[in-house]
Amino acid sequence: MSFFRKLPVLSIALATLSAPALAADLSELQKKGTIRIAVANEIPYGYTDLEGNAKGAGPEVIQHLMKNLGIEKIEWQTTNFGSLIPGLRADRFDVVAAEMAILPQRCDQVLFSEPNSSYGEGLLVAKGNPKNLQSYEDFKSGNHKVAIMAGADQLEMMQELGVDESLLVTISANADAISTVATGRADAYAATGLTAAELAKQSDKVELA
Repeated sequence: MSFFRKLPVLSIALATLSAPALAADLSELQKKGTIRIAVANEIPYGYTDLEGNAKGAGPEVIQHLMKNLGIEKIEWQTTNFGSLIPGLRADRFDVVAAEMAILPQRCDQVLFSEPNSSYGEGLLVAKGNPKNLQSYEDFKSGNHKVAIMAGADQLEMMQELGVDESLLVTISANADAISTVATGRADAYAATGLTAAELAKQSDKVELA
C-alpha cells in the first residue's frame, strides 16, 4: 500500500477551552479520581474483552498515563468509531483511547496527544482475491466497490484518489466488514493493515490483499 500516516492515541474533550481551563478540568478529574474513557472495539488498537477489560495499544498507554496523574478509576465505554469525537464533544466520556489519525478537521473539534504510533493501509478481500485488488489506487477506475468504516480517514484517502462516491460503501463498525466483503456487498474493505489482518484471521471467507 502506498499510504502511511501517523496516529495519535488520545484526545481530550476540551479542545475549545483555553489552557488554564484545561488545567482546571484535569485538576477536577484528579480530585474525583475517576475518568471516563472510550474505545471503539477495534483490535488491536482499543477494545474490551468478554470480561469487559480494556485491551490494546490505546488502553495500555492511557492506563499508564492515568496512573502517573493519580487517577485510579477508569470507567470504560465502547462505541462505534464514528461516534468517538461526537461523544467526546457531547461529554459522554472524557478521553478517547483509540488510535486515530490526526486530521485538520478533527483538530478543529478536539485536542490530540503527541503521535504514539504509525501504520500502513490494508485491504480485506474475498477469499482468493477474485478481483485481484492490491491497493487503494485500484478503485480509481472500474466499478469495484470498497467498504469504509464511518468516520475513518480511509474515506478521505479515497476521495483524494477521485474514487466515485457511488463505489463507497459505509459500514458502522469493523465487525461488519467480513460479511460485507464475503457477501459481495463490497469488493474490499479499506482499513489499517493491522485491522485488516486481524479481520482476516476471523474468517476463512476473507483474506488480506
